[in-house]
Amino acid sequence: MRLLIGLIIAGAGVVAAQSYEARHDHIRGHCTGKLTFDEQGVSFESATEQKHSWKVSYLDARQIQALDSGEFRLLTYKDRKWRLGADREYKLRVADPQFAAQVSPMLENRLERRFVAGLVEKAASPLWEIPAKHLLRFEGTEGVLSAGEDRVVYKSDRLGDSRTWFFSDIDHISRSDLYELTITTYERARSHYGDRKDFNFRLKQPISEQQYDDLWRRIEKSKGLEVSAAGPATDPFLALHQSLEKAAGRPLWAAAGLQPGPASQGPARTLTLPAVPDPRRIIQVESQFNPRAISPKGARGLWQLTPGTARRFGLRVDAHDDERVDPARSTRAATRYLAYLHGLFGDWRLVLAAYNAGESRVLRAIEHGGTRDFYELSRRGLLPEETRRYVPAVLTEEKEKRQ
Repeated sequence: MRLLIGLIIAGAGVVAAQSYEARHDHIRGHCTGKLTFDEQGVSFESATEQKHSWKVSYLDARQIQALDSGEFRLLTYKDRKWRLGADREYKLRVADPQFAAQVSPMLENRLERRFVAGLVEKAASPLWEIPAKHLLRFEGTEGVLSAGEDRVVYKSDRLGDSRTWFFSDIDHISRSDLYELTITTYERARSHYGDRKDFNFRLKQPISEQQYDDLWRRIEKSKGLEVSAAGPATDPFLALHQSLEKAAGRPLWAAAGLQPGPASQGPARTLTLPAVPDPRRIIQVESQFNPRAISPKGARGLWQLTPGTARRFGLRVDAHDDERVDPARSTRAATRYLAYLHGLFGDWRLVLAAYNAGESRVLRAIEHGGTRDFYELSRRGLLPEETRRYVPAVLTEEKEKRQ
């Protein structure tokens, strides 16, 4: 039951403080009191046990969850010493059925991705809706998964399981086939130091290549990553796909985001990646065309993607599945990564250097050296020796030219 909406003078403005009757769960037992949201933060005032009263500023809130079941969780940065440094968490239950809907707008504005909206905030006009089952550890819930212009929404048949994720709340998406989708969010997992949580869905209808690609691009665009068209796919990419088809023994057009033309003579639409040096050389240098090649540092597959990069660009990498060994899916992820790097550096020598050493390492070298010339950065020893050998090995023509 809602107790109070008071007015608090904060600076020059008047801010509405919202208070609710709540039950505070402890390790042993519980107490009742008043949960209040105001300009500074969140507080709980126990009606019976003062030692269980607390106040946490929004700055000190690592994550806040408000679920449609009335459950409220607040995770702080304070240590629980008897839990080996695990963050302190407060768990409450609010009886007011409108609680989550009332506090969500304010908390979303203040906390952004640190707030978990456990309710349905449906987009005005969804791009698509698919009936789905949310797979939990021992069971599952059924509902509808939908995507909008700026969010993904899961409307569950069980209180507490619905979610609204704005694109900034999502780390990445991945899938193992057309009937499965994994959404990795910034919601805290139950593990001790878990800072990501996977939501695995079994879809009752397939999610098409176009729908998946569009969603992936929208999510990445919200992070500032945008793969833009720069003309038609060039012959090296046709050669790349032909080589991969031969290595994999199966067509790769559909998995790479392309479709055969009317007479199966090449792609029906363009691949959104600028022309690159012969991509076959990248694969040859990286893995010798071995889809299961693995490096001492954990990079794997034809393109030798690390787990973090693979997940970032749409692949599933976990204890159950590693899509880096799939020639088609790993090619799609590598294509996206190269497109991103080209947008960042604009020079293919620097792109390949970043592909080998990481974009942060190359950006630091450019900043320290005051130049964007790959050969000058190499001459001054600002790039790793492996990278200085890697780029000429891929750009064979460039190597001959320099010689």
